[in-house]
Amino acid sequence: MKEKKENFRERILGRWAVWSARNWGKAFLIILGITAVMGVGLSILKADMTFYSMLPENTSQVKDMKKIIEDFPAASSILAVVDARDIEDPVEAEKQVKMGIDAIVARLSEEQFSDSVVRVTGKTDLDFFKKHGLMFTEEKDIKRFSRMYGDLNLVPLLTAVNDDFEREYAGDGDKLSDDQQMAVGMFRGLDQLLGVLDRSARGGSVSSSEVDAALDNWLFGETYILSKDNRMGIALIEPTFSMNDYFYLAPYVNSIEDAVKDVGNDLGIKTGLTGILVVGRDEMVTGEQGIVLSSVLALAAILILMILTFRMFSVPLISGVPLIIGILWTMGMSGFVIRKLNMMTAMYLVALMGLGIDFAIHLLTAYRQERDAGLDFYDAIRHAIEKSGSGILTGGLTTAAAFFALVIAETQMIRELGLVAGMGIVCELLAMLLIIPPMLGFREYRRVKKGKGEHSLFKKINIRSDAASGIGALLVKAPLLISGLMLAMGLFFALKAPGVSLETNLMKMEAEGLESIELQDVLVDEFGMAPDSLSIISHDPAEVKDLSDRLEDLSSVKMVDSIGDYYVPPEEGARRGALIRDFASELDSEKPADRVDSEGLLEELYRLEMNMMEMGDLAYLGNMHKLLNTIGTVTGVSAEGDKIGESNFDRLFATLESGEGDAAGLEALQSTLVPLLKGKLEAMASDEPVSFDMLPANLRDSYISKDKSSYLLNVIPTENPWEGDFRTIYQQQMNTVTDRGTGMLLAGDQLSFMAEKDGVLSAIVAIIVVSLILLLDFRNIKLVVLTMTSLLLSFLTLFGFMAVTGIKFDFLNIIVVPLLIGIGVDDAVHINHRYLLEGKGKMKTVIGKTGTALLITTLTTMVGFGSFIPSPMRAMRSTGIILPIAMAIAFLFSVLFHPGMLILLSEKLNLNFKPWSLRKK
Repeated sequence: MKEKKENFRERILGRWAVWSARNWGKAFLIILGITAVMGVGLSILKADMTFYSMLPENTSQVKDMKKIIEDFPAASSILAVVDARDIEDPVEAEKQVKMGIDAIVARLSEEQFSDSVVRVTGKTDLDFFKKHGLMFTEEKDIKRFSRMYGDLNLVPLLTAVNDDFEREYAGDGDKLSDDQQMAVGMFRGLDQLLGVLDRSARGGSVSSSEVDAALDNWLFGETYILSKDNRMGIALIEPTFSMNDYFYLAPYVNSIEDAVKDVGNDLGIKTGLTGILVVGRDEMVTGEQGIVLSSVLALAAILILMILTFRMFSVPLISGVPLIIGILWTMGMSGFVIRKLNMMTAMYLVALMGLGIDFAIHLLTAYRQERDAGLDFYDAIRHAIEKSGSGILTGGLTTAAAFFALVIAETQMIRELGLVAGMGIVCELLAMLLIIPPMLGFREYRRVKKGKGEHSLFKKINIRSDAASGIGALLVKAPLLISGLMLAMGLFFALKAPGVSLETNLMKMEAEGLESIELQDVLVDEFGMAPDSLSIISHDPAEVKDLSDRLEDLSSVKMVDSIGDYYVPPEEGARRGALIRDFASELDSEKPADRVDSEGLLEELYRLEMNMMEMGDLAYLGNMHKLLNTIGTVTGVSAEGDKIGESNFDRLFATLESGEGDAAGLEALQSTLVPLLKGKLEAMASDEPVSFDMLPANLRDSYISKDKSSYLLNVIPTENPWEGDFRTIYQQQMNTVTDRGTGMLLAGDQLSFMAEKDGVLSAIVAIIVVSLILLLDFRNIKLVVLTMTSLLLSFLTLFGFMAVTGIKFDFLNIIVVPLLIGIGVDDAVHINHRYLLEGKGKMKTVIGKTGTALLITTLTTMVGFGSFIPSPMRAMRSTGIILPIAMAIAFLFSVLFHPGMLILLSEKLNLNFKPWSLRKK
């Protein structure tokens, strides 16, 4: 009765094999019915190949990041970068950049882009700030403003400007750094005013529009977003879609990119896109390309290997059909259970080709051996299933169990992998066991019908086992030497294993050469800020203001983009309003003077030049590159103090010092400048309280959620936060103010941390589950311990090898952990079953019978994983490198260390590895 129980699985499998081989038509109908049901699940299945889709959902950082993407439409703005660095003339380069930005705004504002683009912002909307500018100015700066514009005539105005510069910035680099953005715009406007002043002094005509434009730049700064040297610029594209709109992401980004590229081609300059949506599009495209390429390569390589091994052209059909059907069943089950595939689970489906074909190899090898032994077709297929069935079932269940253990993980990505991978192994196992027998039966039916002889059929199926038998003989001859060498190798790499590390830079997992990634580095170099910022959600505008002020004091923060700049508490607004009204009343009496004091003008211009040069020194010492470039342009002096060109200062000095200055021209300019400047200042001197509803639409969408319940802060770093030690500094400094920051940077950290944490936990559970399955199968704890020892040495060797070669784990190739647990014991399991069947002293026969099949299954698995190596995405490529190495290491320990130890322990030390039940009997 006990023996009957022991053979129950084999007998059931044997009966199915014989019945389905005889009744292959009925068997195919059953399989077709199962496939039809799975087709329903397949129709439900969706794919998302972005890193975003794999982020853990149970952390506050990720929840906030997803809320930002959903509730703040402009937070996912696409950045159109205009690059004219190839143009040598800086003036012409800047002109082309601005033309490019204007052309992009005009192009994407056309009706055809209404489905994909909400708005395009190429420069600041000055109308709002021309009316409300002073209300957004702090009290001390309103007072400063009043002092500077107490008299609008030329000489008094320049005197007040010089006094202000000396009072505010004399020797104070920190203050200048705080005001850098304002100073850059002011100095560019100043240079325009000096140019206008020079022409007036030489008697040239100056239009009021020129003076008006110069005053706008002086008061409001540059309206375009330009790089340090003004050779590059950015336009912000607010899309109608987000990262959640998977089906629109690629086509919409592609159409926007085509339009932006067309503008660049028309103007003869470079243009491109970056931003989270563009990176997401690139991830999706390169991920899908990698999956398709890997699928084709894996399937082709595996089937070619099968043909070469079995020397039968029908093998691709006999093994390939159930392989593909098993994958379809897996996808159908995935559709029913989780409804989607992410990058990792899609990669696993490709790897499943290498895993699934293993079952076919063991079945066909056993079938071939039975026919070679002289059995007829039905006896051969029954014996093949019965003899190989236990090893196949145990190997499949241990691999599936290792993956199903991942469902305990906290990370959704890992849980989904566990479900898909576990279901995949089960589906492939069932597909091979259910489909291969009727396919062989159909083939036998056709062979008999055509009158082909058995000899002509089977002489082509010749899997040589000389090498395997040779290894078996060597193991029998020197088990201690071989096991000892393998153990020494394992211990050597075990000492190196602690050096293995985890890759946390998501950008290094992307495909190489992506423009969207390269442009992020360009933005750091040329604009002094990184596009990958951290963001904070707040529900209190007062808190937003407080956080903005405190965060901007951090050395790692370039700027804080938030509604805080436009939030004025009522009591503070009242105080500002009083100051603004006082300033407005003083403007009433402003009138142009009758003459201009040429000597006083010259003196103040000299003073102004000296003040600017001193600020240039401060900018140089403080690494304020954009300000330094601007001052160099205005003064004509480089950072090193060398004269690099004639400036408007130089021309003015020459004209005024010669005494040839045109007094009438200067007076005419003054009579134009004073009323224009007065009008602008009066417009700014509105004391009307400003509510958020009055802000321009692009500002509201950028900082205020759709339901107006929350506010967004974007903390923009000074350097690329993905690189080097700056990342740690940036995060640590942020945490001194708040721990609520989120973004792809922290989400990536969470992803890597959770993958690492879940990987360890799941590995422990998987080892326990696999050990229990082995214990139930072998019913011998000593054999289980020996089998798991080979697995442990495989892990230590792999980790040590990765540490020595510098290969890092990432959240994609971490799949090696459950795979190695599940697959790493498969070869040892087959050897165990065969050794127990053959008995002591038969290790040469065991390795001869199983070794070739084990080698072929290892090669097919390695080919399946290795197909990721040509993938354009580096994360897939690293997975394609690590997994074949892991499989090769596991194979070596299974066929060298494990059999050697079996011989030593069983035949030299006489340990009993038989199941408990047989031992008692």
